[in-house]
Amino acid sequence: MWNRGDSVDKSIQMMLQLAEAAFEQDKTSKIPLVSWLTKMVKWYVRDGRYRPDNLESILQSLLGRSTTMQDCSYATGLGAKLLVLAATVLKTPSCHLFSNYNKPVQTNINPGARKACLWEIARAASAAPTFFPTKQVPQL
Repeated sequence: MWNRGDSVDKSIQMMLQLAEAAFEQDKTSKIPLVSWLTKMVKWYVRDGRYRPDNLESILQSLLGRSTTMQDCSYATGLGAKLLVLAATVLKTPSCHLFSNYNKPVQTNINPGARKACLWEIARAASAAPTFFPTKQVPQL
């Protein structure tokens, strides 16, 4: 969408379609109490209300399976500087910076952040832990 140079109207329409796919409800029983209990158990077991598969496949199709922040894109072609700040909630809290430009070297920046795939960064930074299970970027 934005990284391909699509118009705002086209991007909005696509986002609405993608939201329907990402937030797809599980099929449950037609009996209200059984349906509610099933949803609650699934929510608890998988650590999120929705399955992450749909969201991850959407992000991969939009951003590419192996595209990183350093790769050439519409944004970098325009000269736009992008920075994503993501915080971890697992084990010890920490902060990670992902950018498409060279930053001054800092001692607290993880070198694996440059190799992280763009779709993984977007998925991890979505900050929707009650809707989707948390995502850990493997390189960090």
